[in-house]
Amino acid sequence: MNFEMKLGWGKGVPIPPHPIYIPPSMMEHTLPPPPSGLPFNAQPRERLKNPNAPLLPPPKNKEEFEKVTQHVSLGLCHGLWQCFVNATGKMYCKPL
Repeated sequence: MNFEMKLGWGKGVPIPPHPIYIPPSMMEHTLPPPPSGLPFNAQPRERLKNPNAPLLPPPKNKEEFEKVTQHVSLGLCHGLWQCFVNATGKMYCKPL
């Protein structure tokens, strides 16, 4: 049994908090947004930042309208369900 076995153990290396080099084309994607003054530095949508911003165009046909309406309804249902679970979920959790 003349088998050679090599065993290597990885050595921990510190990872810097910022990359050493960022290409200029990616620099704008890596910078944080400017402070907004809102909780958790939330960034408002363009319409709330600028009230004179143009509105989205209305749907062109019935299928597009139904697609948008279904998406909004689904979002409302999910939000309502999340509120219900957060408010009453502890009643249904039993300790093991």
